[in-house]
Amino acid sequence: MSDDNSKLSLLMEAGFLAAAMGMTAKAIVIFSALRLVRPDSEAPILGLALTFVNMGRFRDAAQLLSEEGFKKNPDSDLLRAMLGLTFQLAGRENEAAKLFDAVIEADREPTAVKLAANFRPTRQTQPA
Repeated sequence: MSDDNSKLSLLMEAGFLAAAMGMTAKAIVIFSALRLVRPDSEAPILGLALTFVNMGRFRDAAQLLSEEGFKKNPDSDLLRAMLGLTFQLAGRENEAAKLFDAVIEADREPTAVKLAANFRPTRQTQPA
């Protein structure tokens, strides 16, 4: 791994830590800068969306994932799983379940499948 890639990876980690610790302003600055440095990468978009989710800004997170994330990688199951999580936390369970099911069924990205499986609401069977 080159020195530049190591530094970028470290910045990504710092952004995710900032988001997780509630330092949302710092996370937004980090991920916004990384979007400029790595315009073809979906990772800064995922980080920024996660920051928005942590702030309760579900609409902003969904819009970012839908409008920018899928333009960069329309087949990304990780983006799909993150959008599902965003919908789930926003109370849009049916939309979330469809996304989670698609990710689980495709079974292409282990991290995305794990995220989808962990957040997919369990289906309740109706008595006959």
